[in-house]
Amino acid sequence: MTLRIVNPYGKFLYVLIGGIAVVLLNLLVAALVGPVVGPVLYVVVLFGWILAGARFFRVPEEPIEPPRPWWKLTGRPTAGFVLAALFALQAITNQLTPVLGDRGRAGDDGGSTTTATVVTVACAIAAVAYLASSLRLRGRRAD
Repeated sequence: MTLRIVNPYGKFLYVLIGGIAVVLLNLLVAALVGPVVGPVLYVVVLFGWILAGARFFRVPEEPIEPPRPWWKLTGRPTAGFVLAALFALQAITNQLTPVLGDRGRAGDDGGSTTTATVVTVACAIAAVAYLASSLRLRGRRAD
């Protein structure tokens, strides 16, 4: 049997619990291995979480058994556009936080700036992936 999440509440819990777990894991790993290695591991976990969600989630009219095409991250274009906007906003926020925050501490050891840059790039990649997926889905619905 293939694991699929079709219930909206299950999807909400996956996003909520997964989002909290990714952030907490990032804090733990950064404290244990340092501010440079931590963000790299964070990105690996974040992309794993995104890809797992893309494989597990299904909309009601989508078949459960066959795997989704590799490019399809959401069941409907609107969901992908919303997620693309949220990841883009997070990328912008991550990049501006060290600039607008405590200037004396940001970048003292290179960690804050490195963390912001790595997470910004990861969020930008996620935003572009969701946007591309939604544009492709929208094009298929027009056919």
